[in-house]
Amino acid sequence: MSVLAQQDFEEGTNGTTVSTGNSGGGPGSSNAFNGIGSGTGTTEVFDSSTALNGSLSGKVAVGTTSAAANFQWSSTQLGTISAVSFGRAAFNISSLTMTGDALIAFLTGTTFGGGIQLGGLTSGKLNFQNTAFSQTNTFTTTISINTWYRIEWQITPGASAAGNLVAKLFLGNSTSPLETQTSTTGVYGSATTWNAARFGWGAAGANHANQPALNFDDLQLNTDGFPGPNLPAATASTRPVVAPSTACVQASTW
Repeated sequence: MSVLAQQDFEEGTNGTTVSTGNSGGGPGSSNAFNGIGSGTGTTEVFDSSTALNGSLSGKVAVGTTSAAANFQWSSTQLGTISAVSFGRAAFNISSLTMTGDALIAFLTGTTFGGGIQLGGLTSGKLNFQNTAFSQTNTFTTTISINTWYRIEWQITPGASAAGNLVAKLFLGNSTSPLETQTSTTGVYGSATTWNAARFGWGAAGANHANQPALNFDDLQLNTDGFPGPNLPAATASTRPVVAPSTACVQASTW
């Protein structure tokens, strides 16, 4: 798979602020973020209190002052994406007392190119947001707090009727989607290309105060296909080795 960027947060230490300098490498060969959105009273830390896979995730939150709190990859990591591409983000939110905001944003530089929003149209539900900030495609699933979900998407940059966004919502590591949403009429990827991604509060560029703890895990962007869950590699079979003289007896019990 041609992976553009990936991040499982396993390279960090619980409670440490995530930075461009400490977010690369680790057992999952994470790609360091190129930027961290932060401000007065915000949180952007490695967190061991919850994770979909492994022992750490990345937590963002905003206090009483409006500010951004997000993780960012720029063209330094992604290059320029002009064709179909795919992505994955696992997320877990602690409260639905919040202002609707794009949790995942696609950008060209700092210009918003669409994304996936939570609570933009209906409290507790995801929806699409195109480059004109129009909100469409409200999901039917109501997000439960303190629960891991995984969203996977396919984005085709292009003008209206040419660009499209497909997103599948899963519970945790499930391979059966709860639902799939498709938009073929919006503009995604700033018309023809995009080169940056943000995950977290203020991802679309509009900041709000009092945004709850939001954890991310298993982020990935690629050019090949829907990533699927980030499951550990399969382990070898643990079936016992049986001496030849007893094999015919033992085989009947397996």
